[in-house]
Amino acid sequence: MLFINLTMVKRYNGIGQFQRKKLNSVIKRNRRITMRYGKVSRFTRIRRKIGDFILLILPILFLFIIIPPPGQETIREEKPQEEKALPQYSETNIRVYNVSEALVTEYPLEEYLIGVVAAEMPASFHQEALKAQAIAARTFALSRKEGLYSSSGSHFSASVCTESGHCQAWISKERFLDGYGGQEAWEKIEKAVVDTKGMVMIYAGKLINPLYHSNSGGITEDVNEVWAVS
Repeated sequence: MLFINLTMVKRYNGIGQFQRKKLNSVIKRNRRITMRYGKVSRFTRIRRKIGDFILLILPILFLFIIIPPPGQETIREEKPQEEKALPQYSETNIRVYNVSEALVTEYPLEEYLIGVVAAEMPASFHQEALKAQAIAARTFALSRKEGLYSSSGSHFSASVCTESGHCQAWISKERFLDGYGGQEAWEKIEKAVVDTKGMVMIYAGKLINPLYHSNSGGITEDVNEVWAVS
């Protein structure tokens, strides 16, 4: 068809108007046919390339699925490392010597700590400050319960006492609600203790001796000069 078209083009100037129109229509039709079959050919080539790519990639994917990655079998054979159980610093009781009543009472640790925080820090303080106080109080109580540190004087078989100048201050819920704060303030303190349940301060795997004070008067001193420890 292309040869016929070229021949017709060469003779184009030597024919009449009617023949020119007929020749133009033939040329346009042949161009459409040529373009049409050219597009089909390009599509076919693209389709074949895609098919070749799929045939090439399928065996590789099959190998990844069937053959395990290197070292996977070794990992399966390794025994899991034993996790060291952390000490439980919340589900325990503590014996407390109530100085004002001259009475030793055993409390659940977390319940005791609410009374300590209520006595040592105003409920109006920021919630994060109350949490820090709860952690310090918990560490102090447990370090005494475990016998890591001790203060001078006798607690009559109790781990701690309610004297702020000796151990930690403590107040009962009834006394607190009666004259030191309302139910909302008590619940705020209780939340600080609950939110830090089990949290303690440890150094080198050992409970620290978290001695604290509310006011130093602008002067600090070596702890051994103020609070005898062993």
